[in-house]
Amino acid sequence: RQCFFDGIGLICLNSLDRGCRPKVLRLGRRGKDSVSVRITLFHTFSGETLQKHRFGAGHLGLGYIGACLLRDGHDVRVLDAKNESLGDDGIRRHVLTFQPDVFGATAMTHEIHAAADACGIVKGVDRGIFTVVGGPHSTALPERTLAEFPMIDAAVVGEGENTMRELCEAVARKDGPAGLEKVRGIAFRSGDLVRRTESR
Repeated sequence: RQCFFDGIGLICLNSLDRGCRPKVLRLGRRGKDSVSVRITLFHTFSGETLQKHRFGAGHLGLGYIGACLLRDGHDVRVLDAKNESLGDDGIRRHVLTFQPDVFGATAMTHEIHAAADACGIVKGVDRGIFTVVGGPHSTALPERTLAEFPMIDAAVVGEGENTMRELCEAVARKDGPAGLEKVRGIAFRSGDLVRRTESR
């Protein structure tokens, strides 16, 4: 329930800041042994008008995930290309300025190519940034998503709040494939292989 209200707050804060550089939001609730990362959550714009009703409103799903990550003490920014008219140069500037450790995009099937292109821009700036895609497309086709788009490091299957918390923890600790194996509800790239973890 708290993540619901925090998610609403995150979306409202981001909307109020529209037209300005997205905010860094922090909530420190982690233990002294915990590590934090910088995370960008990205809502892509594919040019399609299938969801015209969502223009002008923030992406609530990313708000939920962002709220959970904030409560873990991570630095989070939400980039909403659909509402911010954000193009490739805007994504590139954000990555150069914020230098995220994790770039997470959400995508329906008609948006997956745009989400993958955004991940490609991110990798073009810094190949060390961990890229992950969630949403309906990756939930339905996680292994195929990674097979088709080499610029995506992991795909989230199902609801992303707890999955992203565990995934970002693994990235923060630099655990590599062994750490990602413990994250339920993802497919991830390990060398030339695509691995699928236990369902959440």
